[in-house]
Amino acid sequence: MEAVLAEGKTPEDILEIAKAQIEATGRVLITRLNEDQASCLENEFGSERIDWGIHRRTAAVHDGTPMIKTGDVVAIISAGTADINVAEEARMTAAEMGCETVKINDMGVAAGREDNITNRGIEPF
Repeated sequence: MEAVLAEGKTPEDILEIAKAQIEATGRVLITRLNEDQASCLENEFGSERIDWGIHRRTAAVHDGTPMIKTGDVVAIISAGTADINVAEEARMTAAEMGCETVKINDMGVAAGREDNITNRGIEPF
């Protein structure tokens, strides 16, 4: 699995890298996309070949090649709404690495002591 950081790259750079990686492995994860880069990807590959993260900031672009599941599980825990894009990037990265993910949002201070992991029915490990 290859991950590409989109920040600092032109939409054309992203397309060139994505095409090469898809040709080599069938999949590529692209993170920290801006709207121009995301639109360029969608125009080139079409929505059926892209799995988008929340707010279209992260994308897994593929040729139909499935992810290979490892059986591992990763919990993604975020504090609040400011963390949503970073949490989604982490979720998609873990998923592209073959892991099942469990996402828990709003675990920050504002959630309060009574709204913790145990009260959400999740056993700590």
